[in-house]
Amino acid sequence: MKVLFRVLLFVAPIVAVAWLVERTARPLWPEAVGPGMVERIDRSFADASAGGYDVLVVGNSRVYRGVNPDLLGARAYNFAQDDDAFNQVYYKLKYLDERGVRFHTIVMGVDYFEFSFLSDRRNVAYSKYLGDEYLRDFASPDVSRAAHILNTVLHPIDEQAFNNTMIRQFTRPASLLLERAVTVMQASPPRPPIRAVLKPNGQYILDAGPQRVDPIRRDATRLPIQEQYFKRILQWAAERKVSVVMVMPPLRKMELDAYPPGIVDAFDDWLERAAADHGAAYVNFARDPGFTDQDFADVTHLTEAAADRWSRMLGDTLRSRTTR
Repeated sequence: MKVLFRVLLFVAPIVAVAWLVERTARPLWPEAVGPGMVERIDRSFADASAGGYDVLVVGNSRVYRGVNPDLLGARAYNFAQDDDAFNQVYYKLKYLDERGVRFHTIVMGVDYFEFSFLSDRRNVAYSKYLGDEYLRDFASPDVSRAAHILNTVLHPIDEQAFNNTMIRQFTRPASLLLERAVTVMQASPPRPPIRAVLKPNGQYILDAGPQRVDPIRRDATRLPIQEQYFKRILQWAAERKVSVVMVMPPLRKMELDAYPPGIVDAFDDWLERAAADHGAAYVNFARDPGFTDQDFADVTHLTEAAADRWSRMLGDTLRSRTTR
């Protein structure tokens, strides 16, 4: 009984504070974090399936947040998503094709690390759209679809980066935490508010202005499965006479420096050859001098203003290709 009382005594203040914070923050929540992942994916499939555009934008979060379709100079929709790689892109194209959605150009984001992983973090939403053929790449033959979806739902609980942060923050003496909080409040200017919006054109804005970032590590490995889907996308487009413009987004110098010497140049050569072999184009903005660290909201993503500037540049690229 004493143990139970002590547990309740320990938990009660935490619950009370959490309740108070939730009650206070609830009116601000939609603007602070925007729609949830499942809602964003549901809306993107619904809007992409409606058609009515000539240019489809696909790729990972750099493109999802970095391309404003309204500034491309053509009717366009941004069908990209956080963590998308080439397997997701291929099955999205297949999904639209089966529903009779037609367009004449694909703007496909490419990335030096995009071939190195097979992400299932959004499969709880993707499974109902992309089907069993898509899911088979993630599950062994003896794992049922239901078990796979359940595993996807539980996966975020085991997010290693989150776990590490919690361990660091909550295993420190309270005095150190208090000292740090006072120091931060005295020395640091307030951080700008985060703005999170899913626009009708498919672009997702998650912008807090330029932030200080720490060095990162990148993996330029090309998994065979992602190479296969990458080539299937190019073949799919060629068979349907759909133009493909592969775009490497602007990158921070510190991110380019995270790759071993020679890797980036070799990767560019490989992308150039792949584009030429399939009648596509490869446009590389990675080292564009028009973008500096102040144009990035974090280590990876452009600020909203920089995204608009890059989108206009992409629009110029598309127009130059159609006027040749």
